[in-house]
Amino acid sequence: MTISGNEYGFWIDEEGELEQLIADISSGTDIKREPIYSKQGMTRNGTDDLQGSYIEVSLENQHLWLYKDGALITETDIISGLPEDDRETYRGAWPIAYKASPFTLSSDVYGYEVPVDYWMPFVYGQGLHDADWQPEFGGDLYKTRGSYGCINLPETQTKLISETIEGGYPIIIY
Repeated sequence: MTISGNEYGFWIDEEGELEQLIADISSGTDIKREPIYSKQGMTRNGTDDLQGSYIEVSLENQHLWLYKDGALITETDIISGLPEDDRETYRGAWPIAYKASPFTLSSDVYGYEVPVDYWMPFVYGQGLHDADWQPEFGGDLYKTRGSYGCINLPETQTKLISETIEGGYPIIIY
């Protein structure tokens, strides 16, 4: 699977790395160091920036899986963004920016102000949060009850996810 819109992972700062390489070579000494990064994921082992710890979201299946250290912690049905311009959930790989509990979601553009118990934003004002106004989750509900791009979850699942992850945790949405 190819994920576009990737903003998660380790990105080398090419200018900074070039300067450091020149300085390292000029010093004439053996040096072992990490590259200079412009952006860093949570962990890496040289081949995998996820190492079995990530949130996976299938918009087609309206389902979320949470993995930690290679183990499935939980999975749940979701409601994503309404499939219309300006309301669809962004696809890509993102870091969870931070966690807040409680939090008030608001938008001057769409005219709402809604308190939630758990908020975990990932990109452009979209995030994971509980949605007590949704009577159920999954299936085709997003086509009529879809959000403004956020991923709506049952509160028990949102609580578990919030307690399991930290800021920087990767989320992959496809």
